[in-house]
Amino acid sequence: MDDRKCFGELSDHSTDCVVGWRRVPVGHVKDSAERGCNRCAIHFEAIQKCAPTWVHDATYASILRNSRSPSVRIEHGETRWWIQFFTNDDLSQKLLPNIPFRPNGARVPSDDFSLSRKLEKAMQWLRLCVSEHTTCGSEAPKPLPTRILDINASPIRLVLGAGRTKRYACLSHCWGEKPVLETTLESISKLQHSVPWDDLPATFKDAVTFARGLGLNYLWIDSLCIIQNDTSDPSDWPKESAQMASIYENAYVTIAAATSANSTVSCFEGKPPSVHNLYKPHKLQSIQKLGAGSCSVSARWSFPHAVDGIERVFFPLLSRAWVFQERILSPRVIYLGVYELQWECRWSNNCECGAVSDNGAAGTNSRNLKATFAEGTGALNRKNMPLDSVKHKTDCGYCRSGRSHFTRLDAQAQRINRLYTESYVVGSEGFVLPPYPEHVAWRELLNRYTSLKLTYTNDIFPALSGLAHAWHNQHGSRYLAGLWERHFIHDLLWYKFVPHHRPDDWRAPTWSWASLQGGMNLHSSIFLTYHEMQLVAERTRVEAAECALDGPDWAGRLRSAQLSITCKAIAGTIHHWLSLQEMPRYFTQRDRLPFRLITHDVVYQHEAIFLDSFIQDRESPAFLKSGSAIYLLPLAVTAFNSSPTSTESEDMAPIDDCPVQCLVVSHKEGSGDASTYERIGYAVLHPSLVHRETLVVAENRKPNDDPKEWPQIVPPTEVKRQEELGLKFNPWRYDAHCKVTKMMREAPTKTFTIV
Repeated sequence: MDDRKCFGELSDHSTDCVVGWRRVPVGHVKDSAERGCNRCAIHFEAIQKCAPTWVHDATYASILRNSRSPSVRIEHGETRWWIQFFTNDDLSQKLLPNIPFRPNGARVPSDDFSLSRKLEKAMQWLRLCVSEHTTCGSEAPKPLPTRILDINASPIRLVLGAGRTKRYACLSHCWGEKPVLETTLESISKLQHSVPWDDLPATFKDAVTFARGLGLNYLWIDSLCIIQNDTSDPSDWPKESAQMASIYENAYVTIAAATSANSTVSCFEGKPPSVHNLYKPHKLQSIQKLGAGSCSVSARWSFPHAVDGIERVFFPLLSRAWVFQERILSPRVIYLGVYELQWECRWSNNCECGAVSDNGAAGTNSRNLKATFAEGTGALNRKNMPLDSVKHKTDCGYCRSGRSHFTRLDAQAQRINRLYTESYVVGSEGFVLPPYPEHVAWRELLNRYTSLKLTYTNDIFPALSGLAHAWHNQHGSRYLAGLWERHFIHDLLWYKFVPHHRPDDWRAPTWSWASLQGGMNLHSSIFLTYHEMQLVAERTRVEAAECALDGPDWAGRLRSAQLSITCKAIAGTIHHWLSLQEMPRYFTQRDRLPFRLITHDVVYQHEAIFLDSFIQDRESPAFLKSGSAIYLLPLAVTAFNSSPTSTESEDMAPIDDCPVQCLVVSHKEGSGDASTYERIGYAVLHPSLVHRETLVVAENRKPNDDPKEWPQIVPPTEVKRQEELGLKFNPWRYDAHCKVTKMMREAPTKTFTIV
């Protein structure tokens, strides 16, 4: 059978097809395999052997095609598991192109769970990093923190570290709900004399043992090295938390208790008895039909990996906001857990099973947040860095066969390259990587940080303070409630996919992403379509942005903040309905979110506006009556660029018929000042987002898609430009959108104070 047709005549399955997913019933995979599709035969055999009881019950299999590490996801009700393909043999040319995908060099972790074997593996990664990764720092001694545990002493003691230089480790751990061993004003004298071994909780004991095994004599643990109940002014906590950047950056290595939900849980205990059987490999016989010879390919359930940062159910540590900066600032992190050891540094990710084995992760692995941050602060410069220089140094068949891992980059890496380089350079020196723009790097970090948990909501800035300090040291820009002055206008254009509640206690101005709970998205030029450039809208000017601090740390908690901005402004109204029955006839049940933005008789679809909070909830402080007056503040214009790249610029552009990005503000109730507003959302005004019923309501005419009538509505030059770009649009929507942008152009400038 032709491999190109399978899954019920779905899509090309040749090795040249683009990276993508196919989600199909498992039965279709079986049928395709029986009809002779070699790829489906491999996939179905893997499902049979890894999930024999699910073959008939599993509803869907999602196939990731042409990945460097191909995967199959099996869905069984609400349960989802991943199957991974790998080889222990030399992955050489003889496997390609016979095998229609590229298995990686993953292995099954050793049956030997002894501490000595784990230390041996950790030391192997550590030595490799120190000797070959210049961006991760050397093993030279660094200044010790104010206080630190001397774990070489007998007994262990809390000692003063100021003015001394030594190599030391940090512990990153979950405090959890159970009491943590702490240093207080009452206990500090005792702990400076002795920290009894029996008083240490299990996680702390594991960290001490592991640090000693790595040859280190000093260990920093936040609960023991910072006085927790100091109430002096300034107290010990804000002073020491402001030093987080240097504490973790100077650490030789950070030991992360990844699977421990609190300090009473050992990093190595609690391994399920069947875990090894669950993850054991299954050799695939169907691969031999492809002429693989003596090489073998196996499949097994995919191990959860801490370095992904997304499998938080297995790694409670990674759900904590405070841990985010600990993980990123540390040059090297060793994740201790019940499954396996895992490694992360600025240059590479690694694990015992080999599934995450990506030296040069800075260039290709978008999940390597350490590399993203290192690029943003200048510690790692990818510009003109050949990919051949970041090949695997571990037992990888690709590298031994002389092939680059990055011959075919994943889709996102290719997109980043297209956005930020005018051309590619491919030759004897490899594939040239572009720099990762500073503003994109910071926004990528915030997109991840805002989804994490805080025990105390007002720690939103302190838990990020270390990263902010390190960033400021490189760029020198002013820090304004989580945004940087250098890219301030563009950074104001953050949004929430779904509304969230504001914390009960004020912690940030409404124009800051920190004013809301839950994950958010910061707009970035990386999300622009090709040939687009984001520019500042004309007449837009920040008059003042001020933050009053609540403590000594300029990146810490705030007492108040306000923004004064002058720009064009256009009045509108926001409408919502509390039930579908209350909605006008022209809003159908397909319109899932019950609100609309209307300005000058033009109705924009719900996709055009992202509300910050639940304005339709009568019990919410953010409640606004339907029909409430709002202002749209056009801050950025998306213009078309002659080059195929997409960029972001501080240059100004006129407001024309191009898409416009706006802040949505409403008057602040009870402010006593008519010019004081608060942000309620973000809107992007685009012709395609004009509601079809706009014309029925506003102009009593039916939408007409007949291209013959376009010249009556749209200038011929615009029609030609849209056709050249391959864009589909309704001319009547374009006409309505032009009406709005015309009103914006003609609107007077207005100064808004936003709090």
